[in-house]
Formats: sequence, C-alpha cells, structure tokens
Amino acid sequence: MRPETVPLLLVALLLVSAQPGVDTVTTVFDGTQDVPGDTGAVVVADGTVTIPNNTRTTTSLYVIGGTARIEGTLDGRLVQLAGNVTVGSSGTVTDQYQVFGGDREIATDAAVDPDVVAEPVMQERSPIESLTIFLLQAVILGVVSFVVGRRYSEFLANVRHSIRHHPVVSGTVGLLTTVTLLALFVFMAFTIILLPVSLLGLLGGVFVYLYAYISIGSMLGQWMPTDKPGVATAAGTVLFFMASRVLSFLPIVGESLLIAVAVIAIGAVFITYFGLREFQPPQLPPVD
Repeated sequence: MRPETVPLLLVALLLVSAQPGVDTVTTVFDGTQDVPGDTGAVVVADGTVTIPNNTRTTTSLYVIGGTARIEGTLDGRLVQLAGNVTVGSSGTVTDQYQVFGGDREIATDAAVDPDVVAEPVMQERSPIESLTIFLLQAVILGVVSFVVGRRYSEFLANVRHSIRHHPVVSGTVGLLTTVTLLALFVFMAFTIILLPVSLLGLLGGVFVYLYAYISIGSMLGQWMPTDKPGVATAAGTVLFFMASRVLSFLPIVGESLLIAVAVIAIGAVFITYFGLREFQPPQLPPVD
C-alpha cells in the first residue's frame, strides 16, 4: 500500500462506520478478486475488484486506489475517493455513485442513471483568495507559536538542542515512531470499534507535528534581532512556513528535505519528552 493511500483509507473506514447496517469490512490491497457476495463493505486500496456479469450484490464499494470493475449489478453504495472505476456494458449501479476523485469509465450501454452520479464541483481559487488564505494561515500559525514560545521557551530550548546537536538520534526515533504509530492507527481503524481511538491518536499526532513545527520555527528565531522568545518563535515559525511553501514547488528534493526536517523535529520532541528535559546521550564507560 502506498503511503498516500493511508489518509484515504482512514476516511473510507470512517465513512463505512457511519453507514448503517454494515458489520463487516473487507480491504483489498493487491491481486485480482471478485466481490465475495453480500459482505457489507469492500474497500479497494489497490489491486482489482470485480463484480462479475450476471451477479447482483448489495455490497458497498469504497474505492481509494486500484480498480473496481462493475460488470454485474451493484445495489450498494459506490464511493470513489481515488483510483479507477469501470462500469461495463452489462454493468448496473442502482444506488448513488459518489465521486470525490480518481478516474472513471462508464460504457454507453451501462445502466447508470446520470442522476445518481454525485460529483462535487471544485471551484478554483482566485489569486486573491489564495493569497488571503495563505496570509490567514501565517497569522494563525504566528499567534499560536507566539503563545507557545512565550510560555514554554525552556521546553522549546530543549527540543532545539536535540535538533541541532543530536539530529541522527532524533531522526531515527522520529522515523521509527512515525511509521510505527501510523501503522498502529491504521490497523486499529480496521476494527471499526477502535476507529474513534484511532482518530484520537491521529489528533495526538497532529499536536506532536505542530509542536515540532513550532520548535523548528523557534530554532530559526534564534537568528532574529530580538530577545523576546515569543516574538522570535513567531517570526521563525512564519519564516519556516513560507520557506516550506517555496520548497514544496521543488519536485522530490523540496518534499524530501521537508520530510527529513519534520522527522528529525518529531524525534526531538519525543526524546526530550516534549521538551521537559534535555536529552543526554548515554555515556560509555571508560576503557581500562
């Protein structure tokens, strides 16, 4: 499964949990298989799932990757967040077909009522709207980082110290922690019952990422011509926010650099216990 599929998988599982009457979920990650009868819901993350000809099913399909081929009759929901949906000449979709992304190919002879295809209309933002949103995000981020930098300057100093002096340890811990927790939250979401716990964990992850983000801004703020920690943190965070937007336009290199910096900062947050104490690497005993 590709990493970019993970957020869509969580969204799909959340939609499944909100659908009444669904008690089982099957997730397809690879290979080619037919829809196994009336099985509640099937999430297509990768591979190919087919509803064969002369087959009728009430299974709901959630497509977030791969391909869903409909040659028979689908009486359940069809929700497409990404991936590909193909409805053959003998295919029939009786319920609503909700499209949020991806590609679709519907044969001219397919029994798909155009009224059941619900595709949201995405309006492109004007340059003024984009600039306004960008400035609003910068202001909100600056205010939050100002409050954190003013009230918790000592905590941020400990995180900064680990980022600057222990990048290898911080990066290793950040990478392992991020991958492990992300996989854990995804597997918890599979159970549906633990989906709220998974979402709470993701909210905690957002908090950790924001704290790490502000810590990076605090480190950049050390070069600002001010001795006020709140102002320096806010200025550094806004500067990093603008720099990250510029770097995001660089293919591969810019995104890789931002990911590496974020992983190191997240690891620094964990090894300092959110800045509660300065990280001290273990000392090897002297060799006689």
